[in-house]
Amino acid sequence: MINYLKLFGLAALILICNQCADTDIIIPEDSPGIYGTVTDFATGEPVADATVQLRPGGETTLTGSDGMYEFRNLKKGNYSITVSKVEYTDLVDNYVIAVDTKMVRRDVQIEKLPAYFEVVDADLNRISSLNFGKDAISAQFMIFNNGPVALNCEIICSCAWVSSITEISNPINPGATYPIIVTINRDELSPGVNTDYIHITSNNGSKQIKISATDPIEIPEVVTTECYVDRKEIKFAAEVIKVGNPPYYQYGFCFSTSRNPTYSDEIITYSSGAGALRTYSGRYVPKENDKYYFRAWLKYGDSEIVYGNVKSVDYEWYK
Repeated sequence: MINYLKLFGLAALILICNQCADTDIIIPEDSPGIYGTVTDFATGEPVADATVQLRPGGETTLTGSDGMYEFRNLKKGNYSITVSKVEYTDLVDNYVIAVDTKMVRRDVQIEKLPAYFEVVDADLNRISSLNFGKDAISAQFMIFNNGPVALNCEIICSCAWVSSITEISNPINPGATYPIIVTINRDELSPGVNTDYIHITSNNGSKQIKISATDPIEIPEVVTTECYVDRKEIKFAAEVIKVGNPPYYQYGFCFSTSRNPTYSDEIITYSSGAGALRTYSGRYVPKENDKYYFRAWLKYGDSEIVYGNVKSVDYEWYK
């Protein structure tokens, strides 16, 4: 019974020690040495195939798929380690690991290098935006791999007016470029300047490029075509010459005794299209020598107003 208790106690002690992640934990093994785990600073995931070098001595080993490394059968003394891996910043760990008769644990983290690729134009000039202007439907940029390893990239874009983007089907080798053609559907653009982003993710960082395209604003045009008196009523009409972009959504007539009536003067508003003959049966009795000025207007965009030409009738119409 005593032997079983001793074995159970020893197994429990080993389990507790193996589960503990603190540094400098001494585990009950006969071989003096150093062991630990190398993980990614950002994700906490194990880093496989990292080179761990012992100082002094220069002995090296690689981490396994679980990020673990170990040095066994070391002489008693003080040590430290360095860690290196492609795509990561070299780590010079100056922490002193005192080795005596047991294995000592030292866990470290390493950081990935910044993205090793650039977004460039055909002349390899670095760019951060792509402008389609007022009429282009396609444009190109290049992904330049200026890093030490092959680049696996993916293009992500949820822009509604982008109709197609070149897919990256193969890794981009170090020093190589990969052309990306972006095609847009101008019918999906909103009036004015449209902007969005294309995101580029890779095994060695990510970037984004701003895209923009302009749908020219066309101001609507209206002409006051008629303005005359018929049985003490003023009859007038207008014709829309250009619907505009964005299109007009309301129209009417304004009138005043001033030569250039505006929307802030007396107005008559219609929601149907301009073109039909309209009638105004004066609300005011004009004074002698008065003259009334009329002109059509259109409202578009963000309540912006454009006016047509001015026509007039004078006092004589009321007599």
